[in-house]
Amino acid sequence: MWTEIISQKIVFDIFIAFVAGFLGGYGVRFLKRRKEKAREKSIEGYVRGISYIIDDETDKAIEELVKVATDQPDLIDVYLSIGNLFRKKGEFNRALIVHKSLLGRPHLSCEKKADIFTSIGVDYKKAGLYSRAKEAFKKALELNPLDKQVHKLLEEVYEDSRDWESLARWQRRFGLEGNVVAHLYTEWGKELFAGGNLNKAQEKLKKAFDSDGSCVDACLWLGKVYMAGGKQRKAYEIWKKAVVEKPSFSHLILENIEDKGKLKETIKEMLIKNKTSIYALYFAARSYERIAEPLKALSLYRFLFFKRGFKGINIARRLLNALSLLGKGDGSIQIMRESLDYVSDRGVKYVCTRCGFISSSCFWRCPQCKNWDTVKVEI
Repeated sequence: MWTEIISQKIVFDIFIAFVAGFLGGYGVRFLKRRKEKAREKSIEGYVRGISYIIDDETDKAIEELVKVATDQPDLIDVYLSIGNLFRKKGEFNRALIVHKSLLGRPHLSCEKKADIFTSIGVDYKKAGLYSRAKEAFKKALELNPLDKQVHKLLEEVYEDSRDWESLARWQRRFGLEGNVVAHLYTEWGKELFAGGNLNKAQEKLKKAFDSDGSCVDACLWLGKVYMAGGKQRKAYEIWKKAVVEKPSFSHLILENIEDKGKLKETIKEMLIKNKTSIYALYFAARSYERIAEPLKALSLYRFLFFKRGFKGINIARRLLNALSLLGKGDGSIQIMRESLDYVSDRGVKYVCTRCGFISSSCFWRCPQCKNWDTVKVEI
């Protein structure tokens, strides 16, 4: 009897073990399939979100990515994308909430932490909170010192906040290009000059000039500081050098020379050294107009128009203006001048060679792509 009972119990235990094993295996397969389906669904949602980002449909992109983040809360990159989209919409606080919340996640790698701090820094930068942006970018660089993108972002924050002193220290540490360094010291010198600190301004502008002697902006402002300090001879020397070497930007300096004799002397030197330069001829003519010598201006404009084939609307307008100043021609001259004034092409333009940004005002750092020394002059 006992043998029978024991045998039945063994059979029963085997049966239970078999059922448990079967159900367990089925359960594992079921959960695995469920996870795979959830993963597939998340991937599909993420792809849809990326598609919306490409199509610039920010709200729909946020909606899709939020769904993905809800299903897969461990996907840090999805949350980073959501925060970036809020930033794009100008909702900086919401972007910061999303990005800062990620710092509390356990087991973050150094790389991910650096990415999060970078996103937080960009949020603050876009919101104009430069001090906090600097802190975030510095933390990102502590975690990933070789990240060139963060280096660039920190440089931009220094520039945007006009923190030239910190940027100068930065360039000494990482060795920026000489032409960029010249512009940084020039900007610093301009601010000191505006504040009436001539000695400090001269010191910074000389450093700019030493970094890049061909930097027109450095030459222009160092000359202004010399003039303000009663050192006219030094000012004219440095201005003449810049005008001769960079005739395309000569007007920026010629406009600041008030002494007629020195202006004519500088123009003569520029024309001798740049006989075939359209810029030298054009800006010399403009300067002659300014000091009421229309005959010389007309001679240069005619040479440009007929000999050099420079027949743009702008040169035609200047030609007519010189003729009018000389009192030549009849009323038709005035009519033509007034007609040309309605044309949109109204003089010198400054174009970024990197991104194509166009302005009627000179810029040394492109307002659009943030690069230095990419400007060219069009007349």
